[in-house]
Amino acid sequence: MPFLQLTIPTFELPTHLDQQTERQPLPLPACPADLPLYCRYCGRDAVACDDQDVALCADCYQTTAHVCGDCGEVYVGTGCEDCQACCENCNEVIPNAEARTNDDGEHFCDDCYCELYSICEHCDCEVAVNDIRCENDSCYCARCFDDNFTTCDDCGEAVANEDFACRDRSQTICNSCYEDHYFTCERCENICHCDNYAEDGCCCDCDTSGDFEAIAFRPRENTYGRTGSARCFGIELETSECDDFHNLDGEVCFSSKEDGSISGKEFVSEVLCGDAGLAEVEKFCDRAEELGFSVNSTCGYHLHIGVSDLTEAQLVSVSTAYNLTYELWSTFVSESRRNNGYCKRNSWDIQSHSDFARFADFARAQDRYQWFNIRSYCKHSTFEIRLHSGTLNASKVCNWIIAHLRFVDAVAKLSPEEVKRIFAIPSPADMFAACLVFWPADVTEYLAQRAAKFGTQLTARELASAV
Repeated sequence: MPFLQLTIPTFELPTHLDQQTERQPLPLPACPADLPLYCRYCGRDAVACDDQDVALCADCYQTTAHVCGDCGEVYVGTGCEDCQACCENCNEVIPNAEARTNDDGEHFCDDCYCELYSICEHCDCEVAVNDIRCENDSCYCARCFDDNFTTCDDCGEAVANEDFACRDRSQTICNSCYEDHYFTCERCENICHCDNYAEDGCCCDCDTSGDFEAIAFRPRENTYGRTGSARCFGIELETSECDDFHNLDGEVCFSSKEDGSISGKEFVSEVLCGDAGLAEVEKFCDRAEELGFSVNSTCGYHLHIGVSDLTEAQLVSVSTAYNLTYELWSTFVSESRRNNGYCKRNSWDIQSHSDFARFADFARAQDRYQWFNIRSYCKHSTFEIRLHSGTLNASKVCNWIIAHLRFVDAVAKLSPEEVKRIFAIPSPADMFAACLVFWPADVTEYLAQRAAKFGTQLTARELASAV
């Protein structure tokens, strides 16, 4: 019976090792137990391995084995592990003394290391070239860059922290932009844009040419039966005519101020709360009616709801709820308000808040002239609802306050996922039905009548029976 012929695959010896030199044969090392049977290069019986665990016969071993000139030890392959290193990038063999080692323990020649890595000039840590941040001819790691530089809200450039005129929750303005476009109000000491300059060094909010301050809101006792909420609120009522407004000075918890978008004055309440707060609103509206104040289509009614007590998750829940229910709230106002540039439909996606470290940072990046203004959170810790048209009708003003106070309290108790599940529904009628559990019957009936007035039928009784 003929013997089977076994063919052993072989490989060419690398050219840089295929050079025999006349020298005394080196002793063979101990043979490892798991050594392959045959030499990779010539196919003969293997007796040793190189530094890549490639099996070698005795002759090939003698070809590839060398005596280190530094330590005298025998090594097989590209270099002595104790005295030499191989560059991870270009594979050049270099003495250990000349090798550069990165933070992961990898070895590089000097040229490759300088090409791939740099050193943060602030903390001296190693940074991959692709991750380095350079500013003002200096290089920084990401952490040190964020600690030492901030992006200016006006010009969008990264500027050293010490070169900022203003860094607070509401805005971040560099010195250069401040000199070109901003001033410091002499009254409130806030940094304001030049567009907000009134006269005598004051911003429009502090312009006291004929205006008066509010009396303090200090009720002796307060109840919460009407509001159904202990949450604070404040309102801004714009007017087109208010000739005798000085008669209110010292009477009401409202101050007067100029507003360039209207022909009359804007009246801004103190921070109010509870049923006593509603009573102050009614008192102001009644006096405004007595004095003949009026509004027109240029006027708005802005409601601020205090949210300083809410967690980051609750802020997201409330913002999500308002973003999803715009179609419902817009049924309660006229068409002119839905298309008004001072209360535009929100353009932001609440999901993008995860791109920011804090909700306040996300809010600061938004336009204030949107119907649900979250930017006000940065300055006042409030959410501002700007959708309602101008009015001095106490019933309209108070019902709007109650509806939003109870809505915020209710949705703040829900997770963002629960909010999406409840309000991801197709029509204002369905949204209205979902909100019936939040509002008292008189507010529900009032809102249904408002919607009907502007062309949307939301019959509270029928909806209640359907829920």
